[in-house]
Amino acid sequence: MARLKHCRGGTRAALAGLWAGLVAVSVLCACALAGAWLSAQWRVWLLCAAAVCAIACPCLGAAIRRIASGRRGEKQACAVLKGLPAGYTVLCNVPMQANGRKTELDAAVAGPGGVCVVEVKHYAGDVFGTEHAAAWRQARPGKGGRRIEKSVPNPVAQNRRQVAIVRAALQSAGAACPVWGAVYFSNPYARVHAHAPELVQGADALRRAVCGPARLSRSQQRAAVQALLAAGSPRR
Repeated sequence: MARLKHCRGGTRAALAGLWAGLVAVSVLCACALAGAWLSAQWRVWLLCAAAVCAIACPCLGAAIRRIASGRRGEKQACAVLKGLPAGYTVLCNVPMQANGRKTELDAAVAGPGGVCVVEVKHYAGDVFGTEHAAAWRQARPGKGGRRIEKSVPNPVAQNRRQVAIVRAALQSAGAACPVWGAVYFSNPYARVHAHAPELVQGADALRRAVCGPARLSRSQQRAAVQALLAAGSPRR
């Protein structure tokens, strides 16, 4: 079984912040509605704040649902990757920066073949795109039988940018090794109408995608893991 390490990525913090915002909205609304004990001026301020919050609430709820869905996909991917053989290290939610560029990796797998950068998408429904398009299109069923369509960033392009950042970070740390990418669609109800070498669906396919021919010694693998962790640490 692979060694699994969860890093302090920004996704968890963003989700926690949104939940805190939703709680704050609820408190403000409650105070405004039950504020007979407050002065008139405070009631006016709270009512105004409650009105603004009521408008913001649907946006907060949508953002929470979107991030929570992504988190479910990332957890599923990390659970799948944990099933890799001993000798592999799986880093989840890895903050990363190199050459002035920052990103957060959903997962990075270090093993005998090098480092695989995994981008996870938990999209449902149909996903349409081409390898080099700026944006893709997602279409899924909504409430009342209506079809919801929206534009989403090209995950292949996103993954390739992350691979370039990881490659630069490892090079800078003196731990250069083969680096490649995989885009994993974790939702079993996703139908992907696109073709690119990085695209993966299914647990077995993901595990195969992150494994490359053995090229690194154990010490080189450890150096790569340390370089990945250090690349996301704040500089002092």
